[in-house]
Amino acid sequence: MSPLERTQLRQVGVRIPLPVEALETLKRDGNYACPALDEGRCTVYERRPSICRLWGVVESLACPHGCRPEPRALTDQEGFAFLARIHDVQ
Repeated sequence: MSPLERTQLRQVGVRIPLPVEALETLKRDGNYACPALDEGRCTVYERRPSICRLWGVVESLACPHGCRPEPRALTDQEGFAFLARIHDVQ
């Protein structure tokens, strides 16, 4: 998540921890859920960060429910390229 995306979410009242903080929570509690989720639904869907937009669309971020994008999933390389373009613009 870019600093701009993190700031935009903070402006609507959602604080997304830095990756190191999320990993500490995961190690301590054995699980981690995004603070933007409420009962499994994204509360900032229209403003979701670019990494979230790739969830279920990139091969290594496959949907855990088995959904697949049509006509195909993006390769990891295509996903990285997308993130690079997005973050260059911001």
